[in-house]
Amino acid sequence: MGESSPRKSRARRRTSIIILLSNNIQINRSCWLHHNAHKVFEKMPQPQ
Repeated sequence: MGESSPRKSRARRRTSIIILLSNNIQINRSCWLHHNAHKVFEKMPQPQ
C-alpha cells in the first residue's frame, strides 16, 4: 500500500505536466497565428 501511493502521485504529476504543455502549445499556436496574420496584412497592398 505504501508503494502504490508514490506511483499514483507520479502519474498524476505527469498528466498535469502534459496538460500544462498542451495549454502552452495552444497559447503559442494562437500567438503564432496572430503574428502571421499581422505579417500577411503588412505584405498586402494597402488601399491608397
